[in-house]
Amino acid sequence: MIEVCVDSLDAALVAVDSGADRIELSERLSVGGVSPNVQLIRSVRAAISVPLVVLIRCRDGDFYFDAPQKAKMLSESRQAVELGADAIAIGGLHSDNSLDYDFLHSLTSLQLNCEWVMHRAFDSVNNPRQELDLLVQLGFDRILTSGGPATAIEGVAALKDLVDWSRGRIEILPAGGIGRSNALDILTLTGCNQLHGSFRSDSSQPASSNLPAPAIIRSLKEIINSYS
Repeated sequence: MIEVCVDSLDAALVAVDSGADRIELSERLSVGGVSPNVQLIRSVRAAISVPLVVLIRCRDGDFYFDAPQKAKMLSESRQAVELGADAIAIGGLHSDNSLDYDFLHSLTSLQLNCEWVMHRAFDSVNNPRQELDLLVQLGFDRILTSGGPATAIEGVAALKDLVDWSRGRIEILPAGGIGRSNALDILTLTGCNQLHGSFRSDSSQPASSNLPAPAIIRSLKEIINSYS
């Protein structure tokens, strides 16, 4: 499973045409992504048939949200599902970097017809095993994480521990600096069967391109298919 994060309709079309199995949609990937606008969600949903994950994050910066910001993200989550999102990627922390249980519970209590994904706010938690158990209790389906470090290859030991600790109760989706040179190592060393990234770095594209690189996505598909 290759999940490509995009912030435009053009990027989504390139990713799917190159073999992406799932799309995560946001705006402003340069700051880690924020909630996409209604028209972008609508246009991407109409244009692709693969599962669509919508990132919900009301602003960039840290993951400590106040009450109005949480209310806004609850509304954005509901709206995204109404527009056709198959999954919502979201998160929130307390100042001690523990998961904001009450906020996350308010999300899953909406009983929307979607999967719930904990985004990379999880990389900041102090007790990953304990917080993973909490996410399972809340009904989350997947955790997007590097294991804590900046890149997944640096976090392979932590990712492997999360996979082992989860015992199949929740999916672990590696993210962070994944490319052709390290994808197989990440898969084999962690036991994961899916990868996430924007996959934009390619010598055939201008450095300023905001589109994913088809050659990278196709190569990663070959790697993951041979691994599985």
